[in-house]
Amino acid sequence: KAKLKLGLMVANPKTFKEIYDLQVRGTSLENVKLEIESIPIEVKCPKCGFEGTVAIIEHVHFIKCPQCNEIADIIHGDELELIENIE
Repeated sequence: KAKLKLGLMVANPKTFKEIYDLQVRGTSLENVKLEIESIPIEVKCPKCGFEGTVAIIEHVHFIKCPQCNEIADIIHGDELELIENIE
């Protein structure tokens, strides 16, 4: 079993898992089950000070502040990290 932290800006967890399962089929990793911890997108706006989680509908490279529409700093949600590998 392997555990991942997956930010929602990186990929949709369901899609990521489906692609993983397809890619490892027939390999030595085929029996490694993937557990995904989804990390929501959290931003902070340098202009108005908004801090909080936001939802996105499609893959984007930046997030606009939901209050003032300026580009916000991404605090969380862009992670892709192996956090545990259990053999």
